[in-house]
Amino acid sequence: MSENLAQFLALAEPAPASELLPAQSWLELNEFALHLPFVPRVLLECRLIEGAVSVDLSQGFTLEDFATLRRWLGLPLPSTWLPVRSISEFWFSGSSGLSVSNLWLEHDLPVGRRVLDAPPGVFLQATGGKAEGHPALSLDTLAQLLAQACPDQDYGGHLECISRLMQLPPFGTGSSYVGVMLSRPKAPIRFQLRPVDRKQARDFMLHLKIGGVNELLDLAFGYFQIAVLCLDIDPAVSARVGLELFPSKCSSEDAEIAFLERLRALNLCCPVKLKEVQAWPGRFGPADGVMSWSDSLISRSLLLPEGQLDYVGRRINHYKLVYDPATGLEAKVYLAMEHSVAQMSERS
Repeated sequence: MSENLAQFLALAEPAPASELLPAQSWLELNEFALHLPFVPRVLLECRLIEGAVSVDLSQGFTLEDFATLRRWLGLPLPSTWLPVRSISEFWFSGSSGLSVSNLWLEHDLPVGRRVLDAPPGVFLQATGGKAEGHPALSLDTLAQLLAQACPDQDYGGHLECISRLMQLPPFGTGSSYVGVMLSRPKAPIRFQLRPVDRKQARDFMLHLKIGGVNELLDLAFGYFQIAVLCLDIDPAVSARVGLELFPSKCSSEDAEIAFLERLRALNLCCPVKLKEVQAWPGRFGPADGVMSWSDSLISRSLLLPEGQLDYVGRRINHYKLVYDPATGLEAKVYLAMEHSVAQMSERS
């Protein structure tokens, strides 16, 4: 059997009664992953409210993985995937002049979807910024990218909107990622600002006349010092906004637990899912007996130089609060799982 991502996901198989990763959703996720390349770096997007069963999948590719991605994109794929290939080639070619360290493919997986019938969203690390010695994403570069990816789509209004946004103070921090949501109607653009504090987020939303977000801001910045602001542009800025919250940016040592308990109290996270979130993090090697190592990973382990050990790390990548005027607040968690290599001293 050829290598595929399902061989890696098997290492995270949940308990049959899991509510965070329900059995039927997990089965469909694995059947979908049979069609994806073996690059062992994923995010599992889970809704925390009781009864929500969809689990979405993102797969990350570093510079070292680009050759694998390129080969895979050269396989017969539905025509709807042509923009994905175009965006990838745009960055592979280096014509943008940007230093891009990673690319993520985000697959929206409603219950029942098991095949590559719709393209993923494509997210690119948009900047290094002058502080990191890399050029920032320019409007011209973004226009080139969109023209190459979606030549039949008119992004003039989107680019005008982004041009205006770039004049506002929070954009002085730069954007962490830019995404083209190819699976959604008219392929809107997702902008994720570099981390902002409460005042920056509030002032930015007020300027854009995005109302009703006080509860969102209170909940996020009551437990986290900074957040990544996510905006959808289609072609104007959507009233639906998100804040990504990373555990490393908690305001205190126990803030993450307090945040989850607050979500539970607001009925944004059910108690069973809360416990499963807390149980997710861990670090496991092939000799630990916790997971059934695939043949692909065993082969990689045997090829490692002396003194190095590989492991699979599981962690909470981030939480996300989404505010939609039509539906109110929603809470999600993004579970990360990645195959890594460390020196023996790092594992001891």
